[in-house]
Order: sequence, then structure tokens, then C-alpha cells
Amino acid sequence: FRLIYYCISINNGNYTFQALVEDTTMMFSMIFLTFMSIMYGSSLMWLLFPYPDLLVFPIECKLMPLVFVLSGAILGYNMSFLYLSDNVWGLLMNFMVTYMSGMWFLPVFSSLLLYPNSLFLSKSYNVIMDSGWGEFLVSKSLPAFSSYFSFYISKYQFNGVKMFLLSFIFIGFFFSLL
Repeated sequence: FRLIYYCISINNGNYTFQALVEDTTMMFSMIFLTFMSIMYGSSLMWLLFPYPDLLVFPIECKLMPLVFVLSGAILGYNMSFLYLSDNVWGLLMNFMVTYMSGMWFLPVFSSLLLYPNSLFLSKSYNVIMDSGWGEFLVSKSLPAFSSYFSFYISKYQFNGVKMFLLSFIFIGFFFSLL
């Protein structure tokens, strides 16, 4: 319900959404994992319950998913009226804004609790990959490339003839490799 609510709601607590387009080569692993989880999940169910003609559960177990879904929907709908980021309380309670506008604690569980304390190499990978590779590619790659390119343009302008001739040598070497 939370995902549907955030996709179609008007007020999202000033939480930004990103629409990233991914092609089939990037999505192949996710499609493969989904397919394999469905196949192996169904085969595991057939192994655990070889005769699924009758499963007897108490009434609490039957109603528990319905109670959790309805209570989550009611709580989420009531929390949407708080406008957490429109007043000073929303700015002071940044944890509450982050929790209400995110999909549970899944990003925190996947990266932020494990990387900084246990794996030092993964802490550097966290900056590059897990903290939003799409954000880096979409919003940060063009300024980074422009800065990188402007550095070499300034070197080219300050060195005059030497860099001009070296650029012809490198271009000629590049085309000779092709």
C-alpha cells in the first residue's frame, strides 16, 4: 500500500523520486532472479507440502495478514496528513521524515549498517555504487565529465603549440590502432 500511495499521491513529504530507464541487459539479472525464485519457491512448496489438499490453521493465523495490511493502510493514510516536512517539527525529526517517505528500512539494512563498521573496502564502494549509481550516472556524471574535460582544455590552452602537436600525435596513434 505504501508504494501505491507514494506513486499516486500528491504530497510526498518533499521526497524526490527518480525515474531511471534501464535496458534489458541491465535488467536481465533481476528478471532471472525473479524467475528462479518463483520456480524454486514453488518446487520447495511442493516438497514441503506434498499433499496440499487440506491445511488447517487457527483463526489468528488466517486473519493476521489481513489485520497487518489494513492497519498499515490506515496508519499510512493517517500519517500522510501530518505534513512532516512543512513545519519546523519536520525539520527537527528528520528520522521520521526519512522513515515515512522511504520503503521501510531496506536501504539501511542492505548497506548502512554493514559497511562502515565491518568492511572497509565496501565503505568506499558504498560511496560509488550503493548510494545511488543511478543518481551518479544521471545527475553527477555530466558535471564530473565537464570538470575533467575543462582541466585538460585549460592545460591545452596554457601550453600552446606543444599540446597542439601532441594532440595530433595521439589522434594519429588512435586512428592507426583502428
